[in-house]
Amino acid sequence: INEINNYIKDIFYDITNINDLEIKYITNIEFNEDKEVMKDKFLSKLNDNYEREKLYGNSLYGPHRDDFSFFLTNKDLSIYGSQGQLRCAMISYKLSELEIFNKYKKEYPILLLDDVFSELDLNKRNNIIKYLKDDIQTIITTTDIDMIDKQIVSKAKIITIDNGKVIKQEGMVNNE
Repeated sequence: INEINNYIKDIFYDITNINDLEIKYITNIEFNEDKEVMKDKFLSKLNDNYEREKLYGNSLYGPHRDDFSFFLTNKDLSIYGSQGQLRCAMISYKLSELEIFNKYKKEYPILLLDDVFSELDLNKRNNIIKYLKDDIQTIITTTDIDMIDKQIVSKAKIITIDNGKVIKQEGMVNNE
């Protein structure tokens, strides 16, 4: 989370021109510096809820139930943010992951952007596209190719799918 926060704030600002995005880890277990105290509290929580967990048929507490949330100027975006802000936060998160992956593996993973441009204005779309470097293989799905910068489209392989079937392929990348 800390490493993601090293990137996400700047990326979100580059896309939206809004400062102070932060990701926070939300846990259902109380953290404590003393590991034994934390372990005892967790075991107590499990014991106190054993019957309830049996009734539901799954574990109600533990790290598998933890999550993260986006906060903009210390306000939870899931409550106070717009759909566009949430989408930009998630895209910023994905772009942060790319940079972290590259930092450790010295290469970029494949980036999948599924209908990423819906609900975003042209300015934000173009700001996202600035992050699509030539050395990042990117797959973008869209119902409207006009939503994508012409320069990106000119370097792309376009596959048109209709009713689940490929009906048209055009363009080449790296002498395919």
